[in-house]
Amino acid sequence: MGQPLNNDLSWQKKTALFLISQNVSLFGSSVVAFTIIWYITLETSSGLWLMLVTICSLLPQVVISLWSGVWADRYNRKHLIMLMDGLIALATFLLAMTFWLGVERMELLLAVSVVRSLGTGIQAPAVNAMFPQLVPQDQLTRVQGIHQTLMSIFLLLSPAVGGLMLGSLGIEWALMLDVFTALLAVVIFSFIPVEKVARTFENTSVLMEMRQGVAYALNNRPVRLVLISLGFSYFLMTPAAVLTPLLIERSFAGGVWELTANEMIWTIGSLVGGGFVSLRGQFQNKVRTAAICLLAFGALLACWV
Repeated sequence: MGQPLNNDLSWQKKTALFLISQNVSLFGSSVVAFTIIWYITLETSSGLWLMLVTICSLLPQVVISLWSGVWADRYNRKHLIMLMDGLIALATFLLAMTFWLGVERMELLLAVSVVRSLGTGIQAPAVNAMFPQLVPQDQLTRVQGIHQTLMSIFLLLSPAVGGLMLGSLGIEWALMLDVFTALLAVVIFSFIPVEKVARTFENTSVLMEMRQGVAYALNNRPVRLVLISLGFSYFLMTPAAVLTPLLIERSFAGGVWELTANEMIWTIGSLVGGGFVSLRGQFQNKVRTAAICLLAFGALLACWV
């Protein structure tokens, strides 16, 4: 993987390499996420199977996140991110091999979705915690806006690439694309020197730290209200996002390309929003800004229905 760059590397270069590595990894993961959902939708046309793959893709991530935030503070974040990328790549590679051998079982897709969800649930807090570690405080919002823009661009491209590969080459090559991008992300990230954050307090158990985090969130009124609001909003929005492919397949006899167009249109708004945040840089009241965006999302979704 080569020797890491020296510790005098500027924060801009470290951040650029970090953004490249994580968005390359995100691109491959998004391609696989779309292709798995589309494959199940087209093969089964079943709301039950779509529900199962959604649960397998989201629930493990939610459960493991109770511990993963503590792990991101306790252990080397760089190692956690690279390890999870490798674990996800291995599970995806094994799935591709089984499909190539002719063992095309929906249960295997569910099992790998669980592994990928666990890996993402451990990786995501470490990735989020890396930004303050690499970026000066006064540049943090701008860099996160750039990150959002890059994510939106890759999320816009990934349905097109996923549709092309699923429609032309099959799900196996879409899976292999994720393996390649995950390994490439690990190689790029290996060149970024990142130190483990020093703990300035006495070591406690993971369970104790988790309890302290939950207690802080519950006892801090602004944090508690934000978490409740976001949780309730995502609870209401997720069914519309998840079940749209089934609506297209059942009601409009849509195939891979119709599903691809749907996902790309969903992503355009994120691209515009991320670009606006990166150009604006700072918001005087971030909570109010988020609330306005959630209200706009709900209103537009209601108009669409």
